[in-house]
Amino acid sequence: MKMKSTLWALAFACAAVSCSDDFEDPNKGGNGNGANGETTFVKVAVNTGVTTKANAGEDGDIDNGEVGLEAEYKVDDVTVILYKLLDGTSPSTAFTSTSTLVAAGYAETSGNMSDGTDWHKKYTTVSVQLTEEEADDFDGNTYGLITVTNWGSSGLKDAIVAETPELDTATELASYLVRKTNTSGQKFVMSSHIDAGETVKLQANTTAESAPEAEVHVERLAAKVRLNPTLDGTDAPTNFIFTTGTGDEEAKIRLDKVSLVNELSSGSYLLKRVTSEIATGAAIPEVSGDDWLADELGATTAAKNYVIDPWTRDKSLAKVEAINTVTVATDLYKPTSDTGDKTLTYAKAFTGDNYAALWGTLASNSIALAQATDEDILEAAVTLGYPSENTTSAAASLNGYSTGALFQATYLPKKWSAVNAAGDGVESAFIDYNGDGIGEEADFTGIDGGTSFGTGFKGFYVYQGNIYKDEIAIFNESVWGSQKELDGVTSAVIYNYDTFKGIAITQLSKETFSKHLLAGKTDPFGYLAYLKTVTDAGTTGNFAEENSIENYLGLAENSTANANAYKNVTFYPGGLCYYPYWIKHADNGKPTEMGIMEFGIVRNNIYDMTVTGIKGLGLSGTDKPEPKDPDEKKTFYFNVKINVKNWVVRTNGNIIL
Repeated sequence: MKMKSTLWALAFACAAVSCSDDFEDPNKGGNGNGANGETTFVKVAVNTGVTTKANAGEDGDIDNGEVGLEAEYKVDDVTVILYKLLDGTSPSTAFTSTSTLVAAGYAETSGNMSDGTDWHKKYTTVSVQLTEEEADDFDGNTYGLITVTNWGSSGLKDAIVAETPELDTATELASYLVRKTNTSGQKFVMSSHIDAGETVKLQANTTAESAPEAEVHVERLAAKVRLNPTLDGTDAPTNFIFTTGTGDEEAKIRLDKVSLVNELSSGSYLLKRVTSEIATGAAIPEVSGDDWLADELGATTAAKNYVIDPWTRDKSLAKVEAINTVTVATDLYKPTSDTGDKTLTYAKAFTGDNYAALWGTLASNSIALAQATDEDILEAAVTLGYPSENTTSAAASLNGYSTGALFQATYLPKKWSAVNAAGDGVESAFIDYNGDGIGEEADFTGIDGGTSFGTGFKGFYVYQGNIYKDEIAIFNESVWGSQKELDGVTSAVIYNYDTFKGIAITQLSKETFSKHLLAGKTDPFGYLAYLKTVTDAGTTGNFAEENSIENYLGLAENSTANANAYKNVTFYPGGLCYYPYWIKHADNGKPTEMGIMEFGIVRNNIYDMTVTGIKGLGLSGTDKPEPKDPDEKKTFYFNVKINVKNWVVRTNGNIIL
């Protein structure tokens, strides 16, 4: 693509809010003046107002879009690319594989922008260099426009206009791998959003005042995820504390911290792409059916096509635990200056031996909630991050791929089962949160956002869905009662936790153990089965002290150590638990059935989450994240209300944890 040295100046209108916000009213405002160019001028307006949409379609699922923060719409530089059909003698607005790139220009806009009459329009001048062929015969011809902002240098333009161009086809431009879509909430890379109507008719011998105007639309390649405050009936902040259950089953859940997980970090297409319309449940169509700069299709309850990221088609159940084997799209264009590989990678990946270990990798980047004093967190939405586009097929909507939010919480039950005064069973008791030796309901109702409790609360254990003060209570309830039933008499010696600990075990003969049918009984820890193994070894006499339950469990009485070796018993130190939530893009309204684009992150959307309730106890620190788990299961805990705006906001509401 050999270029002439002639530079054609475009008066470029750059939006103060550079996102796809008002392209349904393209003629509002925009009467700024462009600077003088060498031969011809064109006014190009980047239009950014507000649109509306049905739930599963293109432009958000609430009535209004959102301007966003100044840093989110700031434009520091502009790249303009002109294109036409290979055989194009007539105007074409479509940007397809048959289009050819004919010109490009770049300008830094800082300090060189003037305001238009509309809040979302500003103007600057971009010099555009044409190919030799086009420069000979540009007058009166109409070209399509591709616009990119905040690229950071003239490199994209230079790759097109070089004597030996590095980037010279429409497919390469559309499939260009953009590694960084934003820098910590600054300098958002934005690119053209729609292909319809984005044209410019070049004319010779025009002035800045007489130049024709073209209308273009750009959108951010990044999305935005934020969490709204939780309000009570008077719109006062609740400090992210929720109540679940009633009566003795009542509990308080305090959402302490939150972090995003699975932020796709390996890159995005420069231009948005979608598949053709497909039937619900059908596989993603072949790449030949993809459209660039096209819209998401949908009705009020269901999406009808997929947004595609460079790795979407290869994300599968078989590869979710080894995402480095997920291959990139074959048409992806990686410029020679990009020396990195094209392996799918996620920041804050949802993986690890257990949730405690996973949280250890997230903690430094998490956001405090219930214990915060910042009004921006308690009374206004807080931004969790700006993730890149990340989509899967419905079948591959799995925890290992989908972007989500992981909440660390404190679960505070009103009562638990504790060892009774006689030491031979358990009783329900109020939990002593204050550490004053008195467990009472007032301790529970007075809980606020404090970070710690008195010595009376070290955490709790869970067995078969019930909450216990310690492992002793679990053992006594299950073993004491079952021995009575097996022996059939009340006069028989019934053994409890104290009988099996320390030196007391040496008073129990192996014969008595078998006689009382203890050898045929199991318990939550498998301790009785262990004693049976010792008995079956063939020796007689009494058990040794080394056979005590303390040695077996590796725990001392009243220990807060985790009984994580026993899959049937779960310890919650300090009441800590975890709630993962997978962000929805287009909810199909079916809680146990994944739909097209139901879970995913799409560029220029705000995923606006509001936790409205929590149904039960979360996952423990010893539970293991399961990348293969589907995003939507029969059991769920978290009510989230979600809206999606344009900026587009996709709100995840009514979250039940």
